[in-house]
Amino acid sequence: MLAYLSVNPEYRGQGIGTRLVQAGQSEIDRLGLDTFVMARTAALNVYIRCGFTLLDEVHQDATYCGGEKDFAVYALERVLSR
Repeated sequence: MLAYLSVNPEYRGQGIGTRLVQAGQSEIDRLGLDTFVMARTAALNVYIRCGFTLLDEVHQDATYCGGEKDFAVYALERVLSR
């Protein structure tokens, strides 16, 4: 289980997150496992580029408690071809 993956904002947009996900997926593929992730908005396109399929998403207006306007979480999966 990978608990958390993040790229420092200073280095975002350079493909680092994509390369980290791809490196992890190489090992997961070697083990023959399917993958399920919960992602935030900033990482959604990284996972989609890496072959994940969006299963569901939950949005909540978090401004009432001082948070971002749209707090979103996305459920994605990547199933190995068998």
